[in-house]
Amino acid sequence: MCLTKASILPRITIIGRKCYKFVWRDLKSGRLTAYYQPSYHHTLKEIKVASYFRGPDSDGDVNYGFHSFVSYDDLKNFLYSQEGIAPGYTDRLRGREVVIVECTIPPGTVYYVGRYAGFRNIASKRIIINKIL
Repeated sequence: MCLTKASILPRITIIGRKCYKFVWRDLKSGRLTAYYQPSYHHTLKEIKVASYFRGPDSDGDVNYGFHSFVSYDDLKNFLYSQEGIAPGYTDRLRGREVVIVECTIPPGTVYYVGRYAGFRNIASKRIIINKIL
């Protein structure tokens, strides 16, 4: 995932910022993993820190960190614009399904705002998965 047209200057959350992600949920264990980076395992209410995060490159793109959507509607509209990734999509071969989660970017976290595939998106150094929607 690549955040494009990112703000040049980073922002820092003061009270936390709500956002939304789509992740894989294992059908047997219920474990959550990042959609594009399956090595990131998520646990509800746990602060995750990106192993690598930096600001926009010379093209204004942010390729690292946790990517999430500004609003539920942005995420939902993005998913419906993609072939085969709608909420509830099940990859039976791998035993997993796509779920939407509500997240918070914790206070004091550096983040950038931009676009992904035309939808408002955020890239951040840290994230907390609050609940499955």
